[in-house]
Amino acid sequence: NDWQAGLVPFYLCHKYRRNGCYTSSRAIYVVHNLGYQGQYPHVEACHFFGCERHMAGDVELGDCVNLSKAALINADRVLTVSPNYTREIQTP
Repeated sequence: NDWQAGLVPFYLCHKYRRNGCYTSSRAIYVVHNLGYQGQYPHVEACHFFGCERHMAGDVELGDCVNLSKAALINADRVLTVSPNYTREIQTP
């Protein structure tokens, strides 16, 4: 699913579960390519995504919105496409 689905765990965590919906549902985020993170500069997260200030930190990275960050923080589980890619993205 990668960055295109990054808001699913974010909204599941911060909107739906907080309001008693989808409380048994879980989000798994699969990383395919961290070279593409769904970064959008100069976006004010609270206004654009309709979230409260304390939630915006999960989607903001510097002066950008980063959808991969939102997913990585809020997903119940994070997987990669292969064990080799898991090692690769952990190596500086």
